[in-house]
Amino acid sequence: MPSSISGSQIATANLLLGGTYLADTISTINNKVSNNYLIGTFSSNNYSTSTYVSNTYFQNNSSSVHALKLEGISSATATFSVNQQILTSTYYRVTGLGFNVGGISWNGSTGQVTVPEAGIYFVSHSMYNQGSNNLRLYINVNGAAHSLHHITGSDEDGTRTFTDIFNLSANDVVTITNVYANGQAYMGSVHTWFNIYKIG
Repeated sequence: MPSSISGSQIATANLLLGGTYLADTISTINNKVSNNYLIGTFSSNNYSTSTYVSNTYFQNNSSSVHALKLEGISSATATFSVNQQILTSTYYRVTGLGFNVGGISWNGSTGQVTVPEAGIYFVSHSMYNQGSNNLRLYINVNGAAHSLHHITGSDEDGTRTFTDIFNLSANDVVTITNVYANGQAYMGSVHTWFNIYKIG
C-alpha cells in the first residue's frame, strides 16, 4: 500500500482506499463541511437559531408590570386629623394623571393599597405642604409604620417627596397615615401624588 495518494491516483485507488467514497468525500471535503456540519447542523438549526438564541436564552420571562399612580383632586388646602388615612378618594383619584397597570388594588374608602404578588416595590409620596401646622406622615405595611416623613410648619410652602423600597408579600397592604393634629397640605393634581410599582 503506498504511503500517500496524489490527486491523479484517487480514481484508481478503489481497492486500497475505498475508491468512490474517497473520491466523493475527500476531494469535496470543503463543501461537505460547509453544507452538512457548519451551516446545516451547528449554526442554523440546532444551536444558534433554534435552541439557544431564539427559544431558550433571549425570551422575556419577567413577571407582569404592577404600577399605581394616584393624583390629588382638590384645588384647596386639606387639614388632616390625628391617625387619619391619607390615601382616600376624598383627596386622591386614579383617573386624570393617575393610572393603574397590573394587579395593584386601591380602596378609596379605606385608603388601602394592596399588592398582588410578592416582590420588591418602590413607593413614593409627594405632598405640597401649606400652612403653619406640621405634617407627620408614616408609610405603613399591614398597619406597621416603616417610613416617616416629617414636614414642619416653619418650612416654606412647596412639594416634599419621600421614597422607600419594600420587600412585600402577596396581599400586603400599604397605607399612609398622618399622626400630627391639623397637618395641612394643598391637594392639587400636579402638587400632590402617590406612586407604587414593582421593580423586582
